[in-house]
Amino acid sequence: MDAQPEKGVVRELLQVRAPDGQVRMVLHRRARVSGAVTDEQGTPVARAMVKLRKILDSYRHHIANESTDEHGRFSFEGLDPGQFELNATYVSGGVERTSSPQSLVLREREEAEVTLRLEAGWTLSGVAVDQEGQPIPGVRVYVLTSQDIRSWESCEGPRPKEDRPFTQTGPDGRFTLRHLQRGDFQMEADKDGYRFVPSRSTGGQPGIQRLHVRKSDGGVRLVLERFRRIRGRVTGMDGAPITRFFLNGSAVVDPQGAFVRSVGSAGSWKIELDAKGMASVLRTVEVQEGSDVDLGEVRMSPGRRIQGRVLDAETSAPVRGARVFADGSGGRTEEDGTFLLSHAEARPLSLHVEAPGFVSRSIDLGSGSQRDEPRSSCWMTRCEASTSRNSTFPPRARWWCTR
Repeated sequence: MDAQPEKGVVRELLQVRAPDGQVRMVLHRRARVSGAVTDEQGTPVARAMVKLRKILDSYRHHIANESTDEHGRFSFEGLDPGQFELNATYVSGGVERTSSPQSLVLREREEAEVTLRLEAGWTLSGVAVDQEGQPIPGVRVYVLTSQDIRSWESCEGPRPKEDRPFTQTGPDGRFTLRHLQRGDFQMEADKDGYRFVPSRSTGGQPGIQRLHVRKSDGGVRLVLERFRRIRGRVTGMDGAPITRFFLNGSAVVDPQGAFVRSVGSAGSWKIELDAKGMASVLRTVEVQEGSDVDLGEVRMSPGRRIQGRVLDAETSAPVRGARVFADGSGGRTEEDGTFLLSHAEARPLSLHVEAPGFVSRSIDLGSGSQRDEPRSSCWMTRCEASTSRNSTFPPRARWWCTR
């Protein structure tokens, strides 16, 4: 006979001979530890995380976690006798507060009561500014201990920022971290469209990615550099906004067709715009130091079609699976060597063809022209490529094109 116990009691097995109406089973309750988590003033702390570990041969084996209720209470039941360790953590204002570990020895069926008190710690204030010294609101400020960094680097890698506790700067760019418990730590700052620059920040020792702050350093000034921005507005040929499109492969939805891309430095940057039924738009944008770039209205059109065939020059056999592409529009040849690029930009393009065993070739195409025909909204450009082989030299391709 098997009795299914409630939480905190021992499971018992009893052999009986049926029929027997006089069976009596006694279930013995196991050890239990319960208690409360309080702050430095003795106020109960709700939603604190309590960890229970069992100590065996000087090693601490994790047993369970439990969050405190609205009264700061917790309870662990159904424990075997032995030596245990308890500690509590609580995240508030971007700082993870901890209690001092408490050890206790539980005997069989013993019930113990403990209080875990969160340490008070110290307070650090600071401000986040841009490269011109203007305060930045809404900056996320992270505090990392050396132990955190070592554990990430040796085990699971960096913890995603969205999973880390943080505090946020107010409208004046200022922030306050309370109840810091370690004498030194690393700081990071993050905001969309900005990059944290430890080398220009003050109040600590700058590193490559973080600012090393000590308790004796006083207040901190975190400097973030605003990314340069490339902005514009995507429309059709009639000037109506295209509200759904892709910017460099990332989906954008905007009722006005507006887009913004942040770039980290001055120089040449590629912009690729794609929309359903439209030809891809490729642009190279020159970004100057200290200034944004406004592309204004970027018009997209269905473009034109480019079709043709890829043939072997020696046998005139069609080349299947050759890759044919022209600045953002591409595909592969069919069984008969034909290809069709449905939405190529109506501007001078370079058409490229690649196939295993053949030399890659290119041909320059003109801009083409659009026709207002019911069955075709753009000018049809037909090209053929003929490839040849040579026993000494790699295969070559000959091109001709009619417009």
